[in-house]
Amino acid sequence: MNDKLNSDALLACGFVSEPIPNGGTYTLTTRLGQFLRAAEELAGPRDSSWTILGLEFFGHEREGAVPHTWYPGNCGHIANRLTRDVAKDPARAIYQLAHEVAHLISPSGLAGRAPNLEEGFASIFAHEMAERHANFRCSIGKAYRAAHEDVSALLAMNRLAIREIRQFEARLWMVTLEIVARAVPGVDTQLAARLCLNWSHIG
Repeated sequence: MNDKLNSDALLACGFVSEPIPNGGTYTLTTRLGQFLRAAEELAGPRDSSWTILGLEFFGHEREGAVPHTWYPGNCGHIANRLTRDVAKDPARAIYQLAHEVAHLISPSGLAGRAPNLEEGFASIFAHEMAERHANFRCSIGKAYRAAHEDVSALLAMNRLAIREIRQFEARLWMVTLEIVARAVPGVDTQLAARLCLNWSHIG
């Protein structure tokens, strides 16, 4: 597959692949797989008890819609939802998709719990993937800024810190200060405590 954005994706919301030598151009579906592999390299294997269905577009930002994961039927299925605003904007779609793919590593289900550790990782991962694969750069949203900065500080100590934390506790929403300290020796106690707090969308 070619690593360039598929311009024809504009005609079918990101799902048209064109043949090229030895494969086809990337679509959002194949980006999901690519990003999932990259996320697992950094954060460890995903929780395979969840069946990943794929992705869809749902709602407009002007009406309050945001990208999110959802659990249709509450039966162990999980999907990524992007806003309809990015259906014809491949670069922003990649940014939204990468953020939501990070949440496929350790889903909490209908409880909807995500610590700063998870949201900060998702924010960092989205920015890295968007810049690498779409040359897309944007500012860090106010609601994500603190978590982004704290996880950046953690990863500066150890790029694979989240992967090592998950060797002690695979469920990110169950990670404690003590687990962070054990997995990342020398981490600042206050930083570790903030990472374990539930993330708030209120910036």
